[in-house]
Amino acid sequence: MANTHATLAALFDGIAGSIRAVSPVTEEIKADTFPAYIRMLGYDGAIPAAPSVLDSCPWDFIRWASDEGIADLLWSVGDRKAVTLGAWGGPWTSYQVSAGTYYVYIIGFNHNKELEGDKRIHFEFGFTQLSDGTHIAFSNGGYNLYINDSTQPALTRMNMSRTNTGGWEACTMRTGTLNGDTRSFKLACPSDLLSAVKTVTKYTDNVGGGSGNVQANVTATTDTFFLLNVNELRGTGTMNTYEMEKTEQYQYYKNGNPQGRNKSNDTSVDARFLLRSPNPSSSTQFMGFGSGVGLYVNADLCIALSPAFCV
Repeated sequence: MANTHATLAALFDGIAGSIRAVSPVTEEIKADTFPAYIRMLGYDGAIPAAPSVLDSCPWDFIRWASDEGIADLLWSVGDRKAVTLGAWGGPWTSYQVSAGTYYVYIIGFNHNKELEGDKRIHFEFGFTQLSDGTHIAFSNGGYNLYINDSTQPALTRMNMSRTNTGGWEACTMRTGTLNGDTRSFKLACPSDLLSAVKTVTKYTDNVGGGSGNVQANVTATTDTFFLLNVNELRGTGTMNTYEMEKTEQYQYYKNGNPQGRNKSNDTSVDARFLLRSPNPSSSTQFMGFGSGVGLYVNADLCIALSPAFCV
């Protein structure tokens, strides 16, 4: 949102910078202290009663705070917000992820901004509750099944056949399951969230095919909903080493929070879930994670996934 009060904006930016330098993200500088500044800086929507509580804020307010570059003064890494999703996936009901309310959480502010873009709040799905609860990855009745079927674009697998050729850029997970126009995750999201989402630049081995650690294989994509790569989740692991050089571990995981999660359709069971990195030494596998270890996952195997996005 355009800011029509340049002098006030500069003043607030100076205050925010001083606060960050001296005492980053403390309770004293949460945004509920500054409702007048919020109004004067140009936000023309309804100011939440408690702006420092992420879950109380509408997505347009969150987007505004991101655009103004003050999101890290309002909220903290790990804060959660409810998102109500429709059912998605399929086409068979048992192979759909159930509709319901899930909780996204902040995994970083302005993460890797020189390469990925500034003024972005990075979020990931999901939890079952606003606090505590179960850390989940989305799963369904197709979990642990190989489905080599070129007619179904929205299943929880990386590709329609057992190949990683084309890497993340060309895979069905990116173009169909997450962002496609048939039963995709994107179509299950509420319109207010979709209106707030920003694209982000992500770097991945986009050649695959078992060609190894080739620098030219690592290229940029412009993404809406995406999966984390090995480095963004773990900070280590099997991947094209040049992909690692272009990416960073998210602050949420740097802080020591658990990397594992459970199945959304059976929250008592540990989930194996997908990452977007191809296995550089295989022409058929992408990488995944589960039970505390990295996994090699055949591209046509349906397991679980945790979509991420930026606002």
